[in-house]
Amino acid sequence: MEINEAERHVRSEVYQAKQKTYSTDIIVDNRLRFDPDLSLGEDMLFNFDYYQHASNAYFSNNVFYHYIRGNEESLFSRYSPSLYEDTVKIYDRMRMLMMNFNCSKESIQRMEALYGRILISCIYHEYMFCNKSTPASRREVIRKVANNPYVRRYAFHEGKNLKDFAVIALLKLRATKAIEKLFDAHYCEGN
Repeated sequence: MEINEAERHVRSEVYQAKQKTYSTDIIVDNRLRFDPDLSLGEDMLFNFDYYQHASNAYFSNNVFYHYIRGNEESLFSRYSPSLYEDTVKIYDRMRMLMMNFNCSKESIQRMEALYGRILISCIYHEYMFCNKSTPASRREVIRKVANNPYVRRYAFHEGKNLKDFAVIALLKLRATKAIEKLFDAHYCEGN
């Protein structure tokens, strides 16, 4: 796969579901498998592994797949206590793949900014499910996010999203207690 195709795939893989056709020979010959330790993102990691062995790829603007959100039993609608760790595993692998394919510095920086924003969303996830998460798990995710180098880089260089302004300002200060109080007041009052 050529470099610009790899960059294009990584961008499309992050933002939208795609229908894919795979070569069984590539899967069998390279012993490719879904990661059984992940409940989210296992398909993305499988695709990253697969594309390292593919000699070509075809991209089309045709719609082959319609994903309908709203199923309350879907993985995106449920609390995932390992969301932060799963996200780190996925994006570390994505970054490694992009580096292996010699993707441009700008593409890697865009991916890292996306990574920072998605890690910040792990805090929101903990609090959206505050009836299932614990105060200790919420504090731990805040601590991990506040100390993550990609989040820190995003917060200092690219964090201009007004919705996240207060959180980003507090992350810059590593003010984990203040973040916890802000989210407790907004999401968990009465729980």
